[in-house]
Parts: sequence; structure tokens; C-alpha cells
Amino acid sequence: MSEDDDEAVAGQDAARRLRAETALPLKQVETAEKYLKTLHARDADRLVKGCVRLALAHEAQRAPLKREDVIKKVLGSHTKAFAAVFERAQRILRGLFGLEMARLPNKDRAVPLTTLLVIVLSIILVEKRRVHSDTLFKHLETLGIYKNRSHDTFEKIEDVVGQFVKDEYLERGKVDELAAGSSSGSASGDEYVWGARAKIEYPEADIMTFVAKMFPDSETESIKAILSQTA
Repeated sequence: MSEDDDEAVAGQDAARRLRAETALPLKQVETAEKYLKTLHARDADRLVKGCVRLALAHEAQRAPLKREDVIKKVLGSHTKAFAAVFERAQRILRGLFGLEMARLPNKDRAVPLTTLLVIVLSIILVEKRRVHSDTLFKHLETLGIYKNRSHDTFEKIEDVVGQFVKDEYLERGKVDELAAGSSSGSASGDEYVWGARAKIEYPEADIMTFVAKMFPDSETESIKAILSQTA
């Protein structure tokens, strides 16, 4: 089995674990399905498609989708159908869009993850659009986020960065694969650059502004100018 095959199997295993962890209890789904089947097929289909549309809208806005949102904006008086509608919508999102609705283990984790992503993208931008893994984790240590050590909010930073890669916010490769002779970090090992999704969702100008705000107001414009040149 090739290395690519090993990675594919590992990815499938991770996906199965995610589905097991985020799936609603089977009994809830079965009870909800019984209720859903009492409705006209057209009405049941409308609820499921409404949930799918709402999930896509929240994904586009990078906003968490709450149970209360689904009940208020989609289900209305059909709250008993929630689990079944959720599971049916989940299958559509997986099959057609490659998306997965996952229950957050910590309600406060979504915003910090977005902030962390912006910080990582900022580091890459400052390091001339690519950063060696050693350099990246060294920068994160200044924020109290250490490799091989559990963090109160992010747990294992290696797993979080790996998820950023999986979500196409980052691209990871060997130094000589991404840019031979890179001046960022060591001469060998992994490097990170912005992924395709980051380039669409996070304009460099916005990231420059984010970095510049870390400095006194009087220095903001000069910092932006420096970043424009180094990036």
C-alpha cells in the first residue's frame, strides 16, 4: 500500500470517527423519523431542504449553526422532527457538498479557532508567504500555545493545524516541494503556505490590517507598507 493510500485510509477512519462523535443518538433519530413520516412527503422534504439551505448559509458566513436556529427558521412547530431532519440534511450535505455538520464540544471554541487561523495566516504572510513548521510553532509559543502539549482551548495544536490543512486554509508540503531554497526556517522538513480557501475568504489586505493593529496607531500605515513589500 502506498503512502497516499495510507493517508486516504487514515482520512476515512477520521471521518468515521467524526460521524460517530457528532451523530445524534439513534433513538432520537428513530423517534423523530416516526414523527416526520406523519407529515406529507412534500412537507418533510421542505423541512430537510430548508435545513440544508440554512447550513450552507451559515457556512458561507462562517457562523455556527445552532439548534435554536434550525427550530426557529426551519422547523417551526415541528420540533419533534429535529433529529430526523438533521440526519437527512447531513446526508445531503455530505453527498452533494462534501460538508459535515459537527456539534462543537465547546460552545466557545468556534471563535477562538477562527482567531487562531487568522494568526497563523498572519505569521505566514509576515514570513514572506511561507513558513517552516518549526518557525510557525515557535511563533505560537509566544501566545502560550505549545506543540506536544494540550491547550485549554485548542487542545493539540498539531491537530488544529492539520484540520486547517484538511479544510484547505493551509497547504502543507516539504520545503523543496513548496519552494526550493526557502529562507523561512530550516532547509528541510514541512512548510506551510496559504491554501486555496484562505486566499478566497481572507484577503491579504485584511490580514495586513490585522497585523498592523498589533502596533501603535501611529505606526499602522508604515507597518502595512512593510508587509506589502515583504509579502
